[in-house]
Amino acid sequence: MALQCLDLMIDDIVRIAKDVCIPKGTVVSIKGIDVNNRFIEKHLVGSVSCLPINNDEYGMTCGVWVEYLEPIPLTPEILEKNFEVESNIFGLQTFKLNENFKLENRGDRFCLVRKCRYYYPSTFWICDLVHLHQLQHVLRFCGISIKIKL
Repeated sequence: MALQCLDLMIDDIVRIAKDVCIPKGTVVSIKGIDVNNRFIEKHLVGSVSCLPINNDEYGMTCGVWVEYLEPIPLTPEILEKNFEVESNIFGLQTFKLNENFKLENRGDRFCLVRKCRYYYPSTFWICDLVHLHQLQHVLRFCGISIKIKL
């Protein structure tokens, strides 16, 4: 999946997909977004400033074209490090985000559900998530403040 500037927000965690000023495979946090930056000769539009995380060798912010970024797949391992693990009545592994929101592991994706006390069914599907930065957007939307551990 190719990322675009509109897919990203400040503090999103993504990975470098091409050797540039930061080596390919480095996990970075987005610190700035410039949707108007263009390199016409190479057909590049949009850049970000990003800071490598968990990498002492590259401890400074660098500019990277958005085309050279890739999303990080959302995995049960990432969720287990950050949220309480539960199981629902159907045996699906779920991750408790807070009292009202949970993620259900559907194998190829995670389904965000909202618990409702006064309605049947008691949970409502909101959206499917497959990448870490999508989860970060949902957490912000739901007002959940957490520093993601990888």
